[in-house]
Amino acid sequence: MIFYENFIRYRFFICDKWDLYNNRIKHPNPPADKKEKDTIHEKGTLVEAIYGLVYYKLGLDVIRKNLLIFQENFDTELLTKKNNID
Repeated sequence: MIFYENFIRYRFFICDKWDLYNNRIKHPNPPADKKEKDTIHEKGTLVEAIYGLVYYKLGLDVIRKNLLIFQENFDTELLTKKNNID
């Protein structure tokens, strides 16, 4: 369960780091009233799709190791922003 909670917590950070959202295949007719929650959902889906492929090809251990790396980077960036350190 802890693994899944970490995945939920870091998937938006991962999406932004990999710039997946800006490089996604865009819908030809996007809705005019797109909301922030729609963007959040799309970002999560993009990361889940990538990790699904990684899991299928390489297994869960690779995903766990990758999330540990992102957790360290996320915590460091969060601390840096909080303390205004460049």
